[in-house]
Amino acid sequence: VIEIDALSDEQVAAGVAEAERLNGGGIDVLVNNAGIGITGPVEVQDMEATKLAFDTNVLGYHRLARAVLPGMRARKQGHIFAVSSQLGRVIVPYAGHYSATKFAVEAMFEQLAYELVPHNVGVTIIEPGGYPTKVWVNRNRYSLELKDRAAPLHLDGYPQVVARMGAEDGSGRSADPMDIPHAMSHVLGMAPGTRPVRLPVSSGA
Repeated sequence: VIEIDALSDEQVAAGVAEAERLNGGGIDVLVNNAGIGITGPVEVQDMEATKLAFDTNVLGYHRLARAVLPGMRARKQGHIFAVSSQLGRVIVPYAGHYSATKFAVEAMFEQLAYELVPHNVGVTIIEPGGYPTKVWVNRNRYSLELKDRAAPLHLDGYPQVVARMGAEDGSGRSADPMDIPHAMSHVLGMAPGTRPVRLPVSSGA
């Protein structure tokens, strides 16, 4: 296990270099899965929340992809997974910038999929539904911090929504998060060139 802060250019570069050293060459598979959500109306999302969401969910993926691609291209093989969301295809009001970041992931990695065809490196965008992971707990913390520092000037327009910020309950979800790695394993079992660019994964609707 190599600790990497996806927000740090230096840690990403050093971590990938160490992984490649241990692997004796380029990385076989990258799973970009770092992500946060900060709920609330778009107007309430200040620059601190906005930058953190995009830096984690979009730029973090970009950092890791850039770091592994030279090694993958040198070997003419590899596969990159970008964990998006069903909210990368549709939006839900008051979900902050989560959909905006996932729409960006969808666009970036679809583009990358085409650009990497000559290098025999595959890309699959995984689009999960809702799963009972720690993202719910962390999202409440981030959302509470945002609500506490937000100005009444912005909060006053959405009293009912603001009242729920930081108090969401995702415990009712019972789907197995292992659906996601199982789907990735299935994709890797397919022949290169036949793997899907997008793959929705959900046990729900």
